[in-house]
Amino acid sequence: MVNKKKCARCKGYKPAAQHGHDIVQCPHKTVAAADFTKLWDDFKDVGQPYEPHVDQRACKEAIRNVKPGKIYEEEDIPFTKHILEALFQKAEIGASSSSSKASATTDSAVAGPSSQGPATQELAIRGSASKQQATPQNSSEPTQSQRDTGKGKMPEGAKIRPGEWKTDFRYDNGLQGGSEFECSKGATLPTNKAYAKASQQVPGSMPVTVVTNYVAVKKLPRTVYVYTVEYGGMVSNDDVQGHAQPQASSSTVPAPLSSLSSPPPSRGVMRRSEKRCVFEALKHARPLEGRNDWATDHLTIWSLRPLEDPNTEPHDHQIIPVWDVRFQKPTGRTATLEFVKFIFQYKLEFPAGKETHSLLNPPDGQPEDTLGASVHIAALNGLVSKRVTETSTHVIQVGPNKFFLLKGFTSMPHPLQHYLAPLNAHRGYYSSIRPGSEKVLINVSTKAGTFFNPMKVSTFLDSIDDVKYKEYGTDRTKLLIGRTVRICYERVQHDDGFNPNTDGNRHKTIVGFGKFPSEQEFVTESGEMMSVLKYYKDVLNARPVPNDKFPCVNVGSKSRSDSKAADSKATDGKTTDSKATDKGKGKQDDRTGPKELWIPADLLELDPDQPFPRQLSQHDMDKMLKAAQHTPPKTQLLIADEGLKTLGLTQTNAPSRLIEIEPGLLQISGRRLLPPAIAYRGATPQTPSLAPVNGASWYMHRSDGEEPVKFFKTPSVRQEQGVHVLNFCTGVNGNKGEVMTKLINKRLQEHGISFRQSQPPGYTNVHQSLEAFETDETLKRYINERSKNTKEWSNSQLFLVLLHDAKSDSYARLKRVADQMLGLHTVCLTGPKFAKVDPTFGLLTNLALKFNVKLRGQNHQVSAGTARNVVSAFAALEKDETIVIGADVSHAPTQMSDCPSVAAVVGSLDGDYANFGGSMRLQASKQEVIEDLADMVKERVIAYTLSHKARQLPRNMIFYRDGVGEDQFDCARTVEIERVKTGFGLARAELSREQTPAVTVRPSEINLTFIIVGKRHHTRFFPLDKANTDPTENVKPGLIIDSVITRPTDPKNKHQIFDFFLQSHAALKGTAKSAHYIVLELGTGMTATKIQTITHNFCYNYARAAKGVSYAGPAYYADRLAERGTHYLKGYTTGKEEPEWKWADDEDLKQYQKRVADSIAATPQWNPNPTNPDGSVRKNPWHPSFDETMFWL
Repeated sequence: MVNKKKCARCKGYKPAAQHGHDIVQCPHKTVAAADFTKLWDDFKDVGQPYEPHVDQRACKEAIRNVKPGKIYEEEDIPFTKHILEALFQKAEIGASSSSSKASATTDSAVAGPSSQGPATQELAIRGSASKQQATPQNSSEPTQSQRDTGKGKMPEGAKIRPGEWKTDFRYDNGLQGGSEFECSKGATLPTNKAYAKASQQVPGSMPVTVVTNYVAVKKLPRTVYVYTVEYGGMVSNDDVQGHAQPQASSSTVPAPLSSLSSPPPSRGVMRRSEKRCVFEALKHARPLEGRNDWATDHLTIWSLRPLEDPNTEPHDHQIIPVWDVRFQKPTGRTATLEFVKFIFQYKLEFPAGKETHSLLNPPDGQPEDTLGASVHIAALNGLVSKRVTETSTHVIQVGPNKFFLLKGFTSMPHPLQHYLAPLNAHRGYYSSIRPGSEKVLINVSTKAGTFFNPMKVSTFLDSIDDVKYKEYGTDRTKLLIGRTVRICYERVQHDDGFNPNTDGNRHKTIVGFGKFPSEQEFVTESGEMMSVLKYYKDVLNARPVPNDKFPCVNVGSKSRSDSKAADSKATDGKTTDSKATDKGKGKQDDRTGPKELWIPADLLELDPDQPFPRQLSQHDMDKMLKAAQHTPPKTQLLIADEGLKTLGLTQTNAPSRLIEIEPGLLQISGRRLLPPAIAYRGATPQTPSLAPVNGASWYMHRSDGEEPVKFFKTPSVRQEQGVHVLNFCTGVNGNKGEVMTKLINKRLQEHGISFRQSQPPGYTNVHQSLEAFETDETLKRYINERSKNTKEWSNSQLFLVLLHDAKSDSYARLKRVADQMLGLHTVCLTGPKFAKVDPTFGLLTNLALKFNVKLRGQNHQVSAGTARNVVSAFAALEKDETIVIGADVSHAPTQMSDCPSVAAVVGSLDGDYANFGGSMRLQASKQEVIEDLADMVKERVIAYTLSHKARQLPRNMIFYRDGVGEDQFDCARTVEIERVKTGFGLARAELSREQTPAVTVRPSEINLTFIIVGKRHHTRFFPLDKANTDPTENVKPGLIIDSVITRPTDPKNKHQIFDFFLQSHAALKGTAKSAHYIVLELGTGMTATKIQTITHNFCYNYARAAKGVSYAGPAYYADRLAERGTHYLKGYTTGKEEPEWKWADDEDLKQYQKRVADSIAATPQWNPNPTNPDGSVRKNPWHPSFDETMFWL
C-alpha cells in the first residue's frame, strides 16, 4: 500500500493545507511529486534551472542514498532543487531500472488509444491536462485545463508506484439467493364483486362471470400540475465552491455563480442513472424540499400543487430554475450542473365520477394532434410508480411501470452445464392506469424480465461464446456496451480527498473493447509504448496474471475517432429524435478530451440488476418462457398476494397516498360464444362431414379414429408428382428417409390430394448440411443441377426439406432460394423429428395441411347450421361482396443499424375466405405506420376482383390491422384509414381501364370497418367456477368481455371507438392471453355483435391448424408473411453492421432510413425478379409463380 501525507518542509513550513505537493511513500523508494508549472517556485533554494549534464551525477547519488520505507529528515538528505528534480523525473518516466513505469490514468487503469499514435494522457502530477492541452515546450504559462483541475489535490492518475496487489470479487458464481414465490400464511383471494353485472343475452352465447387482473381506483387527485425538466451543462466543482446544496430561485432569474467561470459548461446529464442522482440532490433544495406531493420520471414532474407557490396558480411556461446543482454520480464522484429548470406546461383535471373518457382527451387549451391522449394516464402512472418506490425497497424499476424483485430470480441455464448462465430471469410486476367504461382502473400483471447475471466480464464473454447464442451476432462484446461494471482490484489512493476503493468509486461504464492485453498498447509519459499485459504483470505485479484470451475493456471515454463517427449523424441540428441523440454522445464532461481507460476483462465484474436489452436467442427464449409461465391460479395468487404489495397498492399508510384503490381484483361479467361447426368433404358435396369441436380444437379423422378426413377442397388438377424429400440432415439414413417419404405421400392421398402414379415418390440425400452451402447462389446452383439430372425432380412442385436443426439462418437461406429464385414450394422439418415420425402421429397430417394450402386448396370450412343444412359461416360476407384484409409490420431483428422494417398486407380471394394473396414492401427502420399501404391495398382489391367470377369490385371491406399501439390509434385513424380508402380508389381507377372480360367498377367508395388487433397488452382473465374452467385451469375458449375494463365512450367525440376482448383459443400451458380488438371505424350495417361473431369465426378459419387460434386469421396471415420478409432481408443484412449508403448532409434521420429501405428494395438480394413477365415493374420480392398463393404458411 502507498502512504501519503503533505510535505512539511517546503514553502517555509506553511500550514499543510497550503502546500503545493505531496510526499508519497512506496515500498520501493520515496518520491516527491510537485506541480510541474511551479516546481522550482515551491522551494527556498531555487537557483538556475536544472542542467542534467552538470547535476546528473549528484542527482543519481542522491537517489541511491534514498532508502525504501522511510521518510527522510531534512538534515539527512537536503531536499534541494536537484534532488527534487531527479526524484520527479524518476516518478514521471522511471529513469532507473526499477519498474516504476506506471501509467498516468484515472483509477490506476491504463489510458491511451489502441496503438494509434500518442495517447490522450494525463501528466503524472497534480493539475496537469491531457497531452493535447499541455503547456507548449517553450511556454511557462499553464493551460486552462491545468488551472481548472483545482488547487491542493492530486488527480486520480498521478504517477506513483503501486502497492500490494489485492483483488476483491463478489460474483465468482453469479447471482445467488434467488427465491421462489411463497404465499402469505392464511392468504385468500379477495375479489371486488361491485362490477359483476348481468350480461346481455345474445343468441349463440351464454353469460359468464370471471375475475380479471384489475383493481378499481377509489380516489384520484383532482388536479395535477405538469412541468418539464431541463438540465444544464456540467461545470467544474471549483467554480461553485462553498455551495453544498443546489440554490433555487424564482422565475425572476439572477445570474448563477457558475456564470462567472470562464470555461463553458459541457453537456449535461445523459443517463437515467445520473438524472436519478440529480433528483436525489434536488430533494434537499427548493422547490422540492420537504414536499411529498410530486412524482417524476426525470423528464417530467407531476405535482399535486404548484411548485413555486402552492397557493398561486403558475403562469404559462413559468420557469423555476435551480442553480449550481451539486450531486453525486453513480460512480461516487461529485459533479455540478449549471442549472436544472422546471418549466410549467399545463394543469390536468381528473374526473370525480364516471366520466373516465376525459383521461383520453388532451388538456384544456391544447391541440388534439400534438399531445395525444396519454398525458393524463402518464401522470397517474407516475404517481403510482412513486408509491412503489415509497413502499418497496427490494425492487428494480425498468421503465415507467415495470418492477422486478431483487431476489425473485431463476437462472437461465447454459447449454453446457459446467458454464455459468450469462442471464437470469427475474419475477416482477407491471402496473398501468386504465380508463374503464365505468371507473378508473389499475391493471396489474405478472412480468418476467431478463437481466445480466453478475460475473466477471471475461466469464460472461466465455459463457456466451456458444453456438446456442449465435443469434446475438459474431461480436458479442457489443452486448456489454453501456453496462456498468465494478473494478475488482485494490487501487492506489493518490488523494486524501478521494478513495478509489470505496464501493461507490469502483463502478464504471463500458464504452468499448480493444485488443487483447498483450496487444493493447498505450503511451507512457515518456512517449514509450507499453502493453496492458506488461503493465499489470510487471508494474502492478498482478497475480494471477490477467488472461490474454479476452479483449481489454475501455471504461473511460470513447476515443476521439469513435466520438467523431458517433457525432457525424447528429450534428448541424439535423434531427431531434432519440436515435440521433444517442449517436451524438461524443462530448466529455471534463473538457479535456476523451481518455480511454483500459482494464483486463477478468478484473471487472458486471454489476447486478442490469436489464438485458436485446431480443433473446431461441435458447434463452425457451428458458425465459419456462420461467415466466404460471398456471392461472398461481398467476392470480401472485398478483393478489405479492404483486399488489410490491406495487404499494395495499398500503394504506404509504407516505404520499396520492392514489387510493378499492380492495380485491375485479369480478366482471361477459359472454362465452359457442364454437362454430367445422366441415370436411363428405361422400358428396351436399353432405359434408362435421368434426366435433371440443375445447376450441377438433380431430382430423373419422369418428372411428382410423380414417383421416378429406380436406374440404383439394387441387382440381391432379398433381404430376407427390412430395419430394430433400435431406440436408446427415443424421437421417437413406432407408429411413425412403420409408417416411412413402408414408407422407400416402397421408396426402388419404386427405384427398391425388397424384399421377407415373413416378414413385422422390427422395434425395444431399449428404451434407445446409450450412455447407455458403451462399444463396451455391445452393441455387446445386438444386438446379439436381433438377436437370433427376427425373422425378422435373415434375415436383412440393418439397419436404429436412434440416439439421431449427437455426433461423439456414431456414432463411432455403426460403430465399426456394421462394424468391426458383419458385419451389417447400415445407421444412428438422431431421430428428422426421426420424421419430410414427405413421399414426399427427405430424404427417400437419404437413399435409401446409402442402394443401400451398396448392390453393381449402383444408376445412367454418360452417353454420346443422349436418343437414351446412352453410359457410361467411356466406353473409360473401353475399355482401366483402373483402377481408389483414396487415402487419415486422421489425427485423438484425445486427445492422437502420435496418428496414417489413410491411405485409394480405387479402381474401374466395368466398369461403380460405385463400389470401399477399403484398410486401420495405419501409424505414422501426416505422410502424405502413408507408405504401395504398399501393398494397390496390393490389389486394384488384386480385379479389379478378378472382371472382362476377369480376365485381367489393362493396365492403373488413380490415384487421395488427401491431398498432394505443399511442398510435389517432395516426391509424387519420393516416392509415385514409390510405386504405385511397388504395381502393386506385384499384377502381386501374380496373376502369379496358379489361377482358369487363369489370364492374361500382361502387365509388368502400364501406370500411377498420379493426386494430392488440396482442401486446397485460389483461388476463381467471375462471370463477369449475363450469367455466378448462383442463388447463383457464377460462373456457370463446370469452367475450366488452364492458367495465373496455374504453369509455365520449358522447361529444365524433370518432367513436369501441373495443372488446376475445379469448378464442385454448392455451396449451400457462395463463391464456386474449386478443384485444379496437374498432376505429364501423362500416354501415355492422354492429358490435356482428363484429365479435365474425372475428370469432375467423379465429377458427386459420388454415394451418385444427383448432381456434388466439387472434383473427387475416391478421395472423399478415404477421406470418411479414416474418417471411425478415428472412428475405437477411440476404442483404447478414454480415453487415451498417448500410452501405451514408447519411447525407441534407436529410434527417427518417429520410435517411427511408432511402436505405428504398435502396435495399432495389437490390437483387431483396428482389431477384424486378419485372413481371409482361415487363411491368414488380414490387413483391417472391417468384412470380407464387402470386396469389399462401406460400408463406
